[in-house]
Amino acid sequence: MSRLFISHAGKDSFEAIAFHDWLVSEGWTKEDVFLDLHDIGAGTRWKEALAKANERCEAVVLLASPSSLASTECRLEIRMAEDYGKEIIVAILYLLTPEAEELGVYRERQIVDLGLEPRDATFTVEHKGQSKAIAFSQRTLRHIKARLDQLGISPTTFSWRPGALDTATPYPGFAGFTQHEAALFFGRAGDIARGLADMRRLRRLGSGQVMVIQAASGVGKTSGAAEPGGPYRLLREAEWEFLARAGTTTPFATGNTITTDQANFNGNYSYGGGSKVQNREKTLEAGSFAPNAFGLHDMHGNVWEWTEDCFGEYQGEKPAEPSASCRRVVRGGSGLNYPDDVRSANRFRGTSGDRDYYVGFRVGRTLTP
Repeated sequence: MSRLFISHAGKDSFEAIAFHDWLVSEGWTKEDVFLDLHDIGAGTRWKEALAKANERCEAVVLLASPSSLASTECRLEIRMAEDYGKEIIVAILYLLTPEAEELGVYRERQIVDLGLEPRDATFTVEHKGQSKAIAFSQRTLRHIKARLDQLGISPTTFSWRPGALDTATPYPGFAGFTQHEAALFFGRAGDIARGLADMRRLRRLGSGQVMVIQAASGVGKTSGAAEPGGPYRLLREAEWEFLARAGTTTPFATGNTITTDQANFNGNYSYGGGSKVQNREKTLEAGSFAPNAFGLHDMHGNVWEWTEDCFGEYQGEKPAEPSASCRRVVRGGSGLNYPDDVRSANRFRGTSGDRDYYVGFRVGRTLTP
């Protein structure tokens, strides 16, 4: 039941076997890793691999070299991986750098370099009667393992659903669901990553709109979050600013300036002497940047966030009580806005009927001791 798929050129079979052996040495089983050394057609091997693994192939590692990037089969494998919503990690073998023009189409993917010096992880590989020594960067291997652990694809985890439990449900009391149904799903970081992969697949297939509420593990099972009028709510404006500042008094939680390596905004402009770097002109997945000191992601930029309060004179901790007809405050700015708009103190407003891809929300919960 394969969980990892190694995509490689036939010329790089020794390197592919070495990478496979490293995965096994880290605790994955041979059944966890799909490696084709028999030149089966790309379409056939993908269908067979995914069927055999009961669609449990959760990530694809592309061993990138001039040969694999020129390979029609490898391109088909990656395209199919994208269609299935799989996580893709690009691992450079040789004769390439992460900035290479040939890797341009993978720029938004995780790109690591196995050929970095020192190449202090060595493997002796036997294949077709020949023996060859292969060396990788130990630092890069640790990086790959950390990323797989983060995605929940570690040797100590298993994918849902267990193969022996054909009728198992995601959580006691809830039936299994399809893309055409509404559902409640509980999971940890790896489960959420796989859920996001499924949503990317639905988007590529042109499915209808999907609304997702993501919260910390455990809160839904004990809080009554699924009940109408449950305890989750929009943040008050003062609460939002407190969380955005995360103990700072500077314009941003990052200091007096901010860059597009720290948040998603219009990088054609700068603030406070910061550099002009990148203007993405789109929203990014939540959590694409490092969190602030309170552990919260994306308080600056990416999407505007609704708050509970009406727009008016800002009264800090004593805002005007909201009403049904008021224009609500939005905070944080978006990927389309100037850096000035993503400051912790910046405010804007909108009516409850406003809808757009750069407007979202963040929910909170009042806890009682």
